[in-house]
Amino acid sequence: MSQELQSAMLSRFLKSRRAALSPADFGLPRDCRRRTPGLRREEVASLVGVSVSWYTWLEQGRSISVSASVLERLASVLQLDAAQREYLFTLVQRRPAPIVPPERVEPQEPSPLLRRTLDALNVPAVAMTYRWDLVAWNRYMEFFRNYSELPPKDRNLLRLLVRDPMHKANPDDYERKIRLATSRLRFDYSQVGDDPVLDELIRELCEACPLFDHYWNDSTDIGPAESEGTVLHPKLGRFNFEHSVYVPKSDAHLRLVIYFPQDEAAAAKLAEIAEQLNGRTTRSREAPARIPSLNARKRRIA
Repeated sequence: MSQELQSAMLSRFLKSRRAALSPADFGLPRDCRRRTPGLRREEVASLVGVSVSWYTWLEQGRSISVSASVLERLASVLQLDAAQREYLFTLVQRRPAPIVPPERVEPQEPSPLLRRTLDALNVPAVAMTYRWDLVAWNRYMEFFRNYSELPPKDRNLLRLLVRDPMHKANPDDYERKIRLATSRLRFDYSQVGDDPVLDELIRELCEACPLFDHYWNDSTDIGPAESEGTVLHPKLGRFNFEHSVYVPKSDAHLRLVIYFPQDEAAAAKLAEIAEQLNGRTTRSREAPARIPSLNARKRRIA
């Protein structure tokens, strides 16, 4: 986007949002001399806590330095929704808006659409928060681990990695997983505003695991959104997977993690799982329609 077009878009956006606001909503007196609806520039500037000239320059699209804290106050005064706030940050700073930590400690429920997305996939997949709390998973993931058997407070992938003996069977692989997890967490952490809950979780993990403490505090690696891994299943043996991480545009708090078979052996074993899941669905009187047909799954796996 050219600087000229970016400035014009920002100017139109700020003017339209200012015009959409009612002075009465801010306890400002009605003024019959107002020639245009909405708030005046000086009123917005006062509510945000900046000078009138500075706000005028911003609304004119001039190239000035704008901090994230000022943009947050401006978004609040202009009563922007999540999409509009994201748009403001992108126009002014050319980057996504920082994630605002939720007031609730417990993970919020994912949207019905995200659940349907998980159910439509014929590979293992989970949805987790940026704090790595699991909020949803599909039936293919349940074949490897049924997280519903754990108390909600224990459904955190970082806590499970550090504390679950299952991950420590192979020391070299365990260190690789810790290194990858801390490097990816470092990126997630950079996207979030002040979050005491996440800070406390990191302190807890550093105290519980020297390896975690080492890679979190003594490394600067930034983890990729795509990686490879291995899962050992008690019945079907070794699974080699590639996984990819996606952030839903509708909720920047969440990450959708999808696991794909890395080789023909893993694809064949996943096809076995599909057969079993399809058999269970066929035998069930209340079989949900969300599982694709076996032939469709075979085509997708192939």
